[in-house]
Amino acid sequence: MEKHQELLISLRKVIRAIDLHSKHLSKTSGLTSPQLLIMLEIDKFSGVNSSQVAKSVNLSAATVTNILDRLASKGLVSRVRNIEDKRKVSLFLTDKGKALLAQAP
Repeated sequence: MEKHQELLISLRKVIRAIDLHSKHLSKTSGLTSPQLLIMLEIDKFSGVNSSQVAKSVNLSAATVTNILDRLASKGLVSRVRNIEDKRKVSLFLTDKGKALLAQAP
């Protein structure tokens, strides 16, 4: 077997392992991998803004915003607008979000 074929097979194994882990994560916690990554980042740097989260988890700002909308609708993340500068929005985990994160694999 040639090197590039071995590489493709190895990549496929990695992709399959990631897919299986993602499905397990979704079943056990109700969160997708990107949602969990974002929640971990918010927990790590409480009060962080969405553009900082996007850079840290290597996702686009638009993708992070959509994920944050879903997390906020589930009551896991809260957005707090700065009183002095209304353009700034800080992100925090709710108590429900912290509890779910503590139980996530």
